[in-house]
Amino acid sequence: MGNFRLGLFVMVLAFIMPGLACAETPRPTPTAAEQRLDQILAADREESGQHASLFFFMVGRPQADPALSAYYHSFFTEALLDAWHRAEARSVKQQCNGRYLSGEICGLDYDPLSCSQEMPDSYVYRTQMQTATSAMIEAGASQAASPAATYHLIKSGPLWKIDGVDCGDVRFHWRS
Repeated sequence: MGNFRLGLFVMVLAFIMPGLACAETPRPTPTAAEQRLDQILAADREESGQHASLFFFMVGRPQADPALSAYYHSFFTEALLDAWHRAEARSVKQQCNGRYLSGEICGLDYDPLSCSQEMPDSYVYRTQMQTATSAMIEAGASQAASPAATYHLIKSGPLWKIDGVDCGDVRFHWRS
């Protein structure tokens, strides 16, 4: 009889408070830095349209669309772009004697912004530290997964720009 009462109590409670059992932990409103990082990563994720040459721009490849250069510059600091360009040049030198060769993989063979060859459909962000002018944000494919990368952003005028990327095994313009 005790199990019956307990079962009845649980059913009544579930009927009265239906959202209680499956309520999600609310996520705080994303910070401006998280929103900007999401905008940049979304542009990187797109495989067609105006963002097709973002990867080429980041690493300094000749296929980059010069008409989009000013737009892309609003995403990153010059120091980070220089670090990516140096990494690309080293890879091209090691793999292809310093020249891009038709049909060969020359240069970085992964996206140094997402730290991967394939990007998730969306990211979950966790701000580690933020001041008025800088932020450290982890990004991963889901809350359960470990972060794919950690980003250092700085405020440049009204915009947040990515200033450093920590891919775990490789860091670009990272100041510890």
